[in-house]
Amino acid sequence: LRDSEYKFRVLTETSPAAIFLYQKEKIVYANPATARILGFAEEALQELRLRDWVPSELSDMVQNQGLAQQLGGLVVSPFECKFTTKSGEERWGHISTGRVEFRGNPAGIVIIHDITKRKEVEEGLRKSTEKYQAIVEAFDGLIYICSDDYRIEFMNNKLINRTGRTAVGEFCYKALQDRDSVCPWCVNKRVFAGETVHWELQSPKDGRWYYVVNAPIHNADGSMSKQSMIMDITERKVAE
Repeated sequence: LRDSEYKFRVLTETSPAAIFLYQKEKIVYANPATARILGFAEEALQELRLRDWVPSELSDMVQNQGLAQQLGGLVVSPFECKFTTKSGEERWGHISTGRVEFRGNPAGIVIIHDITKRKEVEEGLRKSTEKYQAIVEAFDGLIYICSDDYRIEFMNNKLINRTGRTAVGEFCYKALQDRDSVCPWCVNKRVFAGETVHWELQSPKDGRWYYVVNAPIHNADGSMSKQSMIMDITERKVAE
């Protein structure tokens, strides 16, 4: 029993996640991380009721019957939500709850992983994605991305509207030029060797002139893709 108690005490007291037990809304055990994450002094935790800080997702359960009674053996699926520390700081937690036996009586258990930094990174990525999406959609031209085997990976809306469909997964020479083989003017090999290629082309499909910029894209997984940015310059060529 001593060995078992020592093992579980070490596990809970060294855990970076908040772990605490409560009975009838009163906290009966809390590990050190609970005080750190919630911003309370350890001794103050014993005086807290669960409803003093419980996230809104669980507030109805607490107010109605108390979470321990409401669970009755049921484990609530883990969820993510904001919670407020004693200092008023809003943080994000991944919260798991359940029911255990503690000193011969049922008790609720709550485990909170502080995921605030992860959420901040996700929010930064979301804003970055929205920014670049806005830039792509504002570009007055056609954009597509393809792999080294000529498969289309992305098309902007202007190109989708021009072709009349989303051709992701299709060969670029078939979807864009209606050809059965690689275009003779294709610069894929140069681009996948790391070169950015600028050039002008009169399309044999519609007879219009285009200024094309083909650039390599280094993907996060180590692979490469080719990005093509295409601008119609027919009016300029006619003027020339």
